[in-house]
Amino acid sequence: MPNWIDNTMHFDTAKAFSAFCKAYCKEDEEGLTFSFASVVAEPETEAECREKYGEKYILSADGKSQDGLKLGRVKGKEWFNWYDWQMDFWGVKWDASNSFVNKEKRQIGFETPWDAPVKLYETLASQGWKFRFTAVCEGDMWQSEGHADESGVFIDKEWDNEEDFDND
Repeated sequence: MPNWIDNTMHFDTAKAFSAFCKAYCKEDEEGLTFSFASVVAEPETEAECREKYGEKYILSADGKSQDGLKLGRVKGKEWFNWYDWQMDFWGVKWDASNSFVNKEKRQIGFETPWDAPVKLYETLASQGWKFRFTAVCEGDMWQSEGHADESGVFIDKEWDNEEDFDND
């Protein structure tokens, strides 16, 4: 199983890239950065979580998920089953790490643990965003690419070696 995945989102036009950055990127001390939470934000309160999702993302009193997994608690959100929520809405267990925005190449890059954030890409495609992505496992053990087509359908392909992968 791969450890860290290098992900890059590619936009064909400056207009689409600029609109995406305006909607989902923020300026901080590192420059322009990207967070999955800007696309699909976690619930802020237990009441909000219960209202939107029922009990699925509420931990038991002893910190276990509904399937019995013992999770570390998030300070200030000790009630929150962050793991299942992030896997269900982002497709990975943590937010984007080491994100960067390359304006010249119209790219947004970031690292994720173990896989590409396919659930997040599906959400963006369903919202009408047109983009391509590449995902490369450290050590080139695994690679993937995909895109959102004109109808908003997300298409994903995987390769187990780099001979089969068009890395442009």
